[in-house]
Amino acid sequence: MEDRYEILSVTYNTPDGNPEPMVNMERLFALAGVDLTAMNPDEENEELDKLYSLFGECYAETSDKFEYKVCYTAVGYAVREDREIDIDFAQFKSEDLLNSLLGCEYVVPFAVTLGSNVHEFIRDYKTDDPKKKQCMIALAYERLFTLCDAFGDDLNAVVRQEGRTLKPFLQPGDGDFPAELRTDFVRVLNTEKEIGLKMNEDGSFDPVLSVTGIFCVTEAGTVAPYDDCAPELCATCGNTDCPSRQK
Repeated sequence: MEDRYEILSVTYNTPDGNPEPMVNMERLFALAGVDLTAMNPDEENEELDKLYSLFGECYAETSDKFEYKVCYTAVGYAVREDREIDIDFAQFKSEDLLNSLLGCEYVVPFAVTLGSNVHEFIRDYKTDDPKKKQCMIALAYERLFTLCDAFGDDLNAVVRQEGRTLKPFLQPGDGDFPAELRTDFVRVLNTEKEIGLKMNEDGSFDPVLSVTGIFCVTEAGTVAPYDDCAPELCATCGNTDCPSRQK
């Protein structure tokens, strides 16, 4: 354990925590292997209605199983002459992360987990409808990555007060970002203590529905603080070059 790092934790969907992230339906359908554009979602579609109903059933059966836990820290970084990246507790090469680090001052390694209850429930779920189990699995992964997005939105709201913003997060294993860094993230974040996340000897996560990642935070003054913006109108703002623009 690296006790010299300040580790912060946050939970969602608890009485004293942040609200549960809203379901991202576009992501949910994509994870379920459904091409919405081919189904004409703006027209009446019996197959699409059945899928919505099936997702509703899956959510009703699993919603109380999700735990929504996050832990994170902030560290500086340096880039060596040979383009090696040094994030203090790990040194490695990654052109993908180097591109994300352009204009950034520090990074935020994080870990999220949905806990073990939902995985065990889906694993042991008995149904004669394989489509339903497929939809449950898609929902679980939608919840996992939408939790990452929700955490990123909350973190972005904080750094925006300093005129900073976040680049989209990268996971170890994405592109040329070394997958073995997941071990370093779990160790440095002390995830077993903070959110109950362990790493097995084979490199898999326990609980399974967990992920680690890193946000790159831009230098101060990159964007206008929220005092000068209207976040709820972000997508319609005339400043189309703003790096934190919401689509």
